[in-house]
Amino acid sequence: MSGNDTQTIPLDHVGSGHTAVIADLVGDPIFQVRLRNMGFREGETVEVVKQAPLADPVEYSIEGAHISLRRAEAHHVRVADVRPVSLAPCRGRRRRLRRGWGRRGL
Repeated sequence: MSGNDTQTIPLDHVGSGHTAVIADLVGDPIFQVRLRNMGFREGETVEVVKQAPLADPVEYSIEGAHISLRRAEAHHVRVADVRPVSLAPCRGRRRRLRRGWGRRGL
């Protein structure tokens, strides 16, 4: 854990319909760069949108983008402040619900 006292858990332990704040990235430095390039940066809020039928991969929403990661990859992202989406702070924009893996929620 980095120098703070907050409890962190791996992102793959957060259930669908919850948001969390990214606290740290662990593991291979090259993989950390890849995650940061996709938007997984310390302090960003990430939402667990849905899981595939066999629980792998998992779809995450971060900075307005929908990104799918395997559980093994999400394990390298440490998060804190896990909340259900209904209790997460609203940023003043309406949320669109997406249904199905292949369709866009318009």
